[in-house]
Amino acid sequence: MASVAASISRSLRRSLLPLLPPRPPPTTRAMSRRRARGTAFSMTERDRLGLHGLLLPNVVSSQQQLKSHRATRFLLVYAVGQGMIQLQEEMVDMKWLQKYARDGQSDTYPLAKWRIRNRLHDRNETMYYKVLIDNIEEHASIVYTPTVRLVCQNYSGLFRRPRGMYFSAEDRGEMMSMVYNWPADQVLPVMIDIGTNNEKLLKDPLYLGLQENRLEGEEYVAVTDEFMEAVFARWPNVVQFEDFQSKWAFRLLQRYRKAYCMFNDDVQHEIKKT
Repeated sequence: MASVAASISRSLRRSLLPLLPPRPPPTTRAMSRRRARGTAFSMTERDRLGLHGLLLPNVVSSQQQLKSHRATRFLLVYAVGQGMIQLQEEMVDMKWLQKYARDGQSDTYPLAKWRIRNRLHDRNETMYYKVLIDNIEEHASIVYTPTVRLVCQNYSGLFRRPRGMYFSAEDRGEMMSMVYNWPADQVLPVMIDIGTNNEKLLKDPLYLGLQENRLEGEEYVAVTDEFMEAVFARWPNVVQFEDFQSKWAFRLLQRYRKAYCMFNDDVQHEIKKT
């Protein structure tokens, strides 16, 4: 009954979209840390506040969020330098982590090390990238391969704040209006969720993704078609595809390469400086 009601509600929203005036971009008030409830916003609230696509598709109540909360141990050191206040993790954190959180003598628990760096990313993005650039050999394996695989597998438990926009198969018919929830003068990072066949995730009440089986065939193509049309109506520039299944990576590249300015990083490789 609940799923039928939700389906009717989504259909009603879609039927009314052409009659509604363009939504303003999300307000600072709605997205502020003091007022935001993250994934606890209902679909109706997301539509009303201009948050559709700015949060992961699954609605998780505040009570459920509390269940997934994990206490973290960290110390902050405030240092002033070159005209800015720098927030740095106390080194004792990493030493404590390496000493007590190992899975065997050779493991320094990369997920925990990733969380420490991600807290800096949340607080001060400029400083986060400066730390990476100045210490790339040390941090590359933590923010990229192989740790990124573990981060993806544990994404719902690690999620703290939205970054970019989230489109899913449930958003069919609404993507053209959703793209106006993101500033036109900013690069748009996107995650497209077309479902999962992982039975564990399908049954997990704390999973933040779309809890439906993966789309295949023409249904899959219909979702990407609508996304490409919407995003290029808003940003007629360039789209980079990455981390698509091989069968879809090649098919979508052939489908869109002559109609849109786009490339697939996995198929065509990164552009290298010469």
